[in-house]
Amino acid sequence: ETKDYLKKGQDVLVKLLEQRKDPALSLQLAVTYKEQELFDKSLKLLNKVSQDPDADAELRSEAYFHEGEVYFDRKSFANSLKPYEKVDPASSIYGFSRYKKAWALYNLKRNREATEELTQVYQTQKNRKSRLDLKDDLIGSLALFASEEKDDSFIFALSAKNFDSEDRDLFLKSLIRL
Repeated sequence: ETKDYLKKGQDVLVKLLEQRKDPALSLQLAVTYKEQELFDKSLKLLNKVSQDPDADAELRSEAYFHEGEVYFDRKSFANSLKPYEKVDPASSIYGFSRYKKAWALYNLKRNREATEELTQVYQTQKNRKSRLDLKDDLIGSLALFASEEKDDSFIFALSAKNFDSEDRDLFLKSLIRL
């Protein structure tokens, strides 16, 4: 049923794009392809959107983010890093892009880099309104990444240096649950 819905949406988008060039519609079609696991088609369109001079910075950032997602979904974590890094820091999806980059690093067994990435995301996002409220997920993920370091001094320093008391409590509770 979902595949039929996606296919119908895809058909509508293809027809609209035949009538006019629109990078926003192209992005939507690329996302539809991604959801159908038509990854090569999705990547081709995402690349066009990210290079389109008519696409604004937010749209290009979304194209880069979804390109990273295609690689992430394919478990090609190393290839997902560069698109995630290309997302504009002013974009509403920037924090989530860096969050996903950290998970890609974690999946590549680069735990210390993943922890550093998430710490930076936490610091820049903790007081910023973004598309998604990542605070609890960030802190839980930081606890997971840090726990795999098996270095109590690293965990203590991370906790003491980065969190206010409320967030430190959440971090420590997350560590205990692991």
